[in-house]
Amino acid sequence: MTDQQLKARVAAALTGIVNPRVGRDVISAGMVSDVAISPEGEVTIAFVLGAEDPGTLVRDARRRLKAL
Repeated sequence: MTDQQLKARVAAALTGIVNPRVGRDVISAGMVSDVAISPEGEVTIAFVLGAEDPGTLVRDARRRLKAL
């Protein structure tokens, strides 16, 4: 799988997580500011979580990415 394919799978997985505070998924809400893939295929994301956002969003993202 190429890096672009993996990034597309990451984006697809994260669009399924909706931030209830804004009513949009974490990708379209701009909460994921960076997606990096190591040469070994390890995915790292920069996730922007506001003070009023539920912490479960990060746990949901981690769970979905581990399932890829």
